[in-house]
Amino acid sequence: MMTVAFHTLGCKVNQYDSEAMLSEFINAGYQHVAFDEKADIYVINTCIVTHTGERKSFQMIRRAKHNNPNAFIVVAGCLAQRDSEKLLDKGADLVIGNSDRKDIVKHVNEALEAKRAIIKVKDLRHAHFENLSVESYSDKTRAILKIQEGCDRYCTYCIIPYVRGGVRSRSIESIRREAQKLVKNGYREIVLTGIHLSSYGRGQEGISLIDAISAVAEENIERIRLGSLEPCIIDEDFARKLNDIPAVCPQFHLSLQSGSDTVLKRMARCYTTEEYTNSVNILRKYYPDCAITTDVICGFSAETEQEHEESLSFVDSIGFSRVHVFPYSRRSGTAAAKMSEQILKEIKTRRAREMTAVAKKSQDRYAKGFLGKVVSVLFEENTDIGAIGYTPEYLRVEAEGAKQNSIANVKLVEYSKGIFKGVINTEA
Repeated sequence: MMTVAFHTLGCKVNQYDSEAMLSEFINAGYQHVAFDEKADIYVINTCIVTHTGERKSFQMIRRAKHNNPNAFIVVAGCLAQRDSEKLLDKGADLVIGNSDRKDIVKHVNEALEAKRAIIKVKDLRHAHFENLSVESYSDKTRAILKIQEGCDRYCTYCIIPYVRGGVRSRSIESIRREAQKLVKNGYREIVLTGIHLSSYGRGQEGISLIDAISAVAEENIERIRLGSLEPCIIDEDFARKLNDIPAVCPQFHLSLQSGSDTVLKRMARCYTTEEYTNSVNILRKYYPDCAITTDVICGFSAETEQEHEESLSFVDSIGFSRVHVFPYSRRSGTAAAKMSEQILKEIKTRRAREMTAVAKKSQDRYAKGFLGKVVSVLFEENTDIGAIGYTPEYLRVEAEGAKQNSIANVKLVEYSKGIFKGVINTEA
């Protein structure tokens, strides 16, 4: 039996795409093995959001060749979409980009029969949504469901619109069918994801993100978690309709990028800090204890110390439950890469360190507010004493005697280093 191994870098959309491609191999009779094992075929699904992601993508190609010098190497994803010829020079046998993933096995067979490396990368500017499908994951408690692809915002720092194409959305019926299969296969939480999730439904008359969420909820899934949202989508109508769907987890990832209005303007973001704050306040009106998570870039082009201090202060004022902090990574081909005033690496590193410290304090303040409360926990992984899992707010909890893939009410009794210790509540 032929074997295939996957390594996925980057976002949840990439995770979904990898699982969908793996399903195609499994259906064709391949056996899935770990990436560090010897395999006949290695698939690297790449990321180029940051220089680090790009560097790791090339490292994985070298690692695959080291694991098995005779292996067939497939490179997919954003790096493949941008640098297909370069990847052939690095040892790829098939470069597939961000389209035609459903035909990956056919393309592998084509390259093997031709006994030469091939490129299957298409222009995505007028692409339609590619209906991939995933029915099972190695994680048996939570599944990812991709409902949207592409972005046309062209924020000045971001390479994604150039390698993912324009906005396109999955049909409601297709979403419903996949959700049905996932629920039938025992998943208790579905994460809805997309490259620009807030744009879901554009081009489909009368359809919005709320409709997609409702379609999944109708399949009696216990939890729905949303991927990254733009602050602009949050208004009274959206929040009220969302609150009418009980399965939605009160954890919202609202993209920020900077807490300085002048930096946001240079980034070509679609909101101010005042508008961002208003979006947060609307969510907290309907979900008083909700978790707000975000991303922040430190050291963006021409960012001054004053702007950095503004960003630190704003992040501290919001009360985020978690912040992903990144030093700005200059991406060739973006508008920001052409800006003349670039920040030195050591300054970006220092600013990211300072932002991380503010974020850690905010995370701890939010978490400690749950001490003593009884909360619902979906346990995802067994441990030596029980199991570890997450609350609807995405707080990590370990409890003695808990079992994987169970949901229990747990009293949170201790918090340390980002993890709660909990006691299963046996009271009726």
